[in-house]
Amino acid sequence: MVDQIAPTVILSGQTLVAVPGTQVTLGIGTTIRSVVIRAHATNTQNIYVGPAAVAAATGYILAPGESVALAINLRSTPWIDADVGGEGVSYIAVI
Repeated sequence: MVDQIAPTVILSGQTLVAVPGTQVTLGIGTTIRSVVIRAHATNTQNIYVGPAAVAAATGYILAPGESVALAINLRSTPWIDADVGGEGVSYIAVI
């Protein structure tokens, strides 16, 4: 049996991509166990989720209002990119 440690903290926030084609970290800054990332419903184009080098050609695509849930154990959090500057995501993470 694997011992499981109950999560103790929930973090939430929002992140915007100022310049399209420029990757932005969610900025959580600590190891996370899981995260749900939701593209803002007011976005006009896609958001891309992935590792530090995420781009339109390689990222997981989120259309406006869509979300993705990740069960992970990473020191560095997922990154995002966007088709349009000033658009972004909200997130909720368990650490």
